[in-house]
Amino acid sequence: MDIHFYLQGFESSIKSYAGEDPLDPWDKFVDFLDTRLPPEEKWNMSVVMERLVQTFLQDRRYHDDLRFVNHCIRCASYHPDPVKVLSHVHSCGVGTRTAALYISWAQQCEKRNLNTQAEQVYQRALENQAEPLDTLQHHHRLFQSRTGRSQTTPSGSTPLQDSQLVNQPLRQRDGVQPQCKDAGKSQFPADRTIRIVSRSENNPQPNSSSVTECVSVYCKDQLVCEGSELSFEELRARRYFTKVKQQEVQRQQEEVRRRYEAEEEEVVRMKKLLEELNKLTDEPHLQSCFRDTPYLESETP
Repeated sequence: MDIHFYLQGFESSIKSYAGEDPLDPWDKFVDFLDTRLPPEEKWNMSVVMERLVQTFLQDRRYHDDLRFVNHCIRCASYHPDPVKVLSHVHSCGVGTRTAALYISWAQQCEKRNLNTQAEQVYQRALENQAEPLDTLQHHHRLFQSRTGRSQTTPSGSTPLQDSQLVNQPLRQRDGVQPQCKDAGKSQFPADRTIRIVSRSENNPQPNSSSVTECVSVYCKDQLVCEGSELSFEELRARRYFTKVKQQEVQRQQEEVRRRYEAEEEEVVRMKKLLEELNKLTDEPHLQSCFRDTPYLESETP
């Protein structure tokens, strides 16, 4: 399959495009080639991806468009130095608020043992508030666990610093906050509500002689799994992978739909060709030509 021939014909056909989304024809053209190219010729897509990125690199409308960001990531994957390509498109303003670009950029750095640079990429993504934030934080935590880096927040405090105090036994909390012992003389009634951050053996036990109301600050039912309790990280990971599976199913359904439409268009085109051929054979001057042909006469019984 000659990619250059298809690309030249496509660029000629879109010169007269007057729609509001010029990236859309390119997006469909890439999908068309992906469904037609055999696996051993997929590397030829590098020509198309490079032309696509060059065409829209300076168009600010698509700098944080997930379609164009994914095309840039794919273009970089064909390049000998994908880190350099992703750094260049980012310097042009592409993907500054899109988590997918930073994640791919950091992963390419990690593959080349550039872990310090990968950490800097994740920090820049957090500073720019790239979306979706949950996906970005999930990949950042996985990277830190693989490389053994300490997880610190931008302010320098340790994560879950506040919740560690809540999970301590009640007698330890009294030692940490002695000023609470004098609160009985206050004009406000004592608060008998215990807010549970996570279930553990260190939860304070209520006094049996008093009525205590336990109120959870999160939805406990969502963390219960097979008799145990998931952590917040495990819950986020489960939601993330469920979302990825749903997106993959949607992508496969969309691919089947496009193939079905392409087959229908091919059937319609063949019907038109047959109709045109039948019209030609029905014309009187062509029929006389067929009758005068010696070969056809010899075949007539």
